[in-house]
Amino acid sequence: MSKSFNSVLKRLEQFSRSYYKNLIFRGAISCIAILIVFFIAICLIEYFSFLNSSFRKILFWTYLGIMLGLIIKLIFVPIVNLYLSIKSPKENQRVAKLIGKHFPEIEDKLTNILELNEIDSFSRGLINASIDKKYADIKSFSFQKAIDWTKTLKYLKISSFPILILLIIFFSGNTQIISQASNRLI
Repeated sequence: MSKSFNSVLKRLEQFSRSYYKNLIFRGAISCIAILIVFFIAICLIEYFSFLNSSFRKILFWTYLGIMLGLIIKLIFVPIVNLYLSIKSPKENQRVAKLIGKHFPEIEDKLTNILELNEIDSFSRGLINASIDKKYADIKSFSFQKAIDWTKTLKYLKISSFPILILLIIFFSGNTQIISQASNRLI
């Protein structure tokens, strides 16, 4: 393996780690916001309609099911991907396509570098020279710039609204809406 190829793999791994950390953070924010909104909605439904025990049981188990589903989909799956798929060749191809979406001018070169290394040939020196040339073309690009943390911060701003609604309910003195309804549900 050439030094350039090892450098490409290292940069792809760093990008992959940052990408999955961004997904995990975004998933945690989204999960918390959705669960708060759903909790408030269930408490309002229960508080104003005094449902019988069968409907309360359905609401309770539905909430737990949605909570479990969101945690698995938005947090657990990216964590598993972060720790299990970083070193695989398929993951490198997928990461190259993700980077290529942000930097279209290097997508083909990055994919070609990965494909060239897989060729088993007697002319390994020629393949390594080709990899070195393509790497020189993409060396100046920072793959980390393809991760949009500003979008994640927008998620944070949007998810603060459910927390704000919950705080308004508590500070307005209407805590009985949440407390009585949740007591009946539990």
